[in-house]
Amino acid sequence: MTVTEKPVGYLSTIDAKVAYLSDLADIRALLAKYCRLVDSRDAKAVAHGAFSADGVDDHGLYGQRYRGRDAIEEMFTRSNETTENSAHFISNSVIDIDGDRATARTYVTGWTWLWHTGSSGNVRPADWIFTGIYVDSFERVPDEGWLISERVVEPLGPGATGWGRRPEAYVGAAGVAPTN
Repeated sequence: MTVTEKPVGYLSTIDAKVAYLSDLADIRALLAKYCRLVDSRDAKAVAHGAFSADGVDDHGLYGQRYRGRDAIEEMFTRSNETTENSAHFISNSVIDIDGDRATARTYVTGWTWLWHTGSSGNVRPADWIFTGIYVDSFERVPDEGWLISERVVEPLGPGATGWGRRPEAYVGAAGVAPTN
């Protein structure tokens, strides 16, 4: 998918420019909100606060495809059983808005700490650091605002791992398949 963020100058009226910039700010806020919700470990808030009712979360290399808020909540609940904590950082978002729909490509770096390494103390290196791209489709939902209608996580770079290996403890959690 090609995503190009249009310069505001292409819009013909000040009202159109303000509406476009408002939508852009709302979508950027949603991207950040998703990361905060995942890192807060509140699976229900992730599913219901970031995704549309029939939204899709597809972790690709990192997991499976889930459709609907209940399935997404269940996936994050299972992931929390293995993952003690995480920290997601996003950058380089390019967003294209077309009425009540939008698309984006956003770089993500995720740091993961697993429960089984907790005996190493509260302050310790991450067990795994990954890099990827969130390839998102959004929809404006009445009374809810902008929400993710589909997210596909693509690897960024060979193996998409910045540190360590995908923990074997992830196999079976959140639908993650064994490493090839």
